[in-house]
Amino acid sequence: MSEIDDINLQKTLSETDEKCPQCAATISYDPKSGMLSCPYCGFAKQIATEGKADDTAEELVFADARNAETNFQWGAAKKTIFCENCGGESVYDALMVSDVCPFCGSNQVTEAQSGNSIPPNGVVPFSIAKEDATQRFQKWLKKRWYAPSKAKKTAKEGKLTGLFLPYWTFDAKTYTDYTAQAGYTRTISTGKTTTTVTTWKPVSGFYFKQVDDFLVSASTRHDPAMMKKIEPFDTNIAKKYDPEYLSGFISERYSVGLRQGWENGKIGIDQLLKSDITTKIKQEKHADKVASLKTTTTYDNITYKHLMLPIWVSNFVYKGKVYNFLVNGQTGKVGGKYPISAFRVILTIVIILAIILLFYWLNQNSQGGETVYWN
Repeated sequence: MSEIDDINLQKTLSETDEKCPQCAATISYDPKSGMLSCPYCGFAKQIATEGKADDTAEELVFADARNAETNFQWGAAKKTIFCENCGGESVYDALMVSDVCPFCGSNQVTEAQSGNSIPPNGVVPFSIAKEDATQRFQKWLKKRWYAPSKAKKTAKEGKLTGLFLPYWTFDAKTYTDYTAQAGYTRTISTGKTTTTVTTWKPVSGFYFKQVDDFLVSASTRHDPAMMKKIEPFDTNIAKKYDPEYLSGFISERYSVGLRQGWENGKIGIDQLLKSDITTKIKQEKHADKVASLKTTTTYDNITYKHLMLPIWVSNFVYKGKVYNFLVNGQTGKVGGKYPISAFRVILTIVIILAIILLFYWLNQNSQGGETVYWN
């Protein structure tokens, strides 16, 4: 280790391996108070950067990103844990002990060597405390009618783990040329027959949009559909990265690099632009439909942020399969997967059929026992 690296390491050690001045226990970030606090004696202190004029996350120039990778110290005595089962990498405080992967529940975890990466420059702190997240999760689970009772019990016994997930956000000016077909529908009646006819007309134009904080996951460890269930996050209030916000929580190292993240982001931005342009054509051309939309987009002034966003994660095993649950650590929104009880599905079908038969029987009796036929 070079002299500069040693100085940086000592600095980050002093920043996050901070001891309580009253009882000498390690203090960590408290979502309820938004302060660093001691779980034993109640001591609390304000985070140094909180409330300062420059405490918001900064936009970074995408073109300069090639020089951004470094052998980054996460801001403390940290250790990276690699899961041999699912390939997930998580970053812990050095004194935190874990022999279970927070992603898949496997105990096949080993300590990994830190490599070069782009350091996070922003963080959205936890605002939902563990107790609140647990209550929201259990309330959500209680409403899952098709989940087997044994699965619900197993899930409730699991513990939620606080985890910071890596995300990229992108800002850009977009300039889009487009062509499409605008459709105008009308109905034609001939006797008893009604036909819907669409007349198509070619349209073209230009569309400008300033994209702001377009969110792209930098993790491959979670089901994208499940992640969508707990989004969105309000990234506009992201704080400038300070390791103290991460104290007491696990942080996941990104597995989707910046340039791949931008390529993924462009796919999502393209869908957003096409939706906007479709609406624009319908409004400006008074069209009923839009088809054959083709776009060519150029991007300018691309900036990015590498943010750490908060979630509570839990998993349980039911009949040999792992089921994951997520709670948004900023909003409390819950998402997850759960096993389906075949018995409850069949029971629901039987109840629905019984209701249909009951209504049929009541209808028949209301007709005085006669069977009525309709041609």
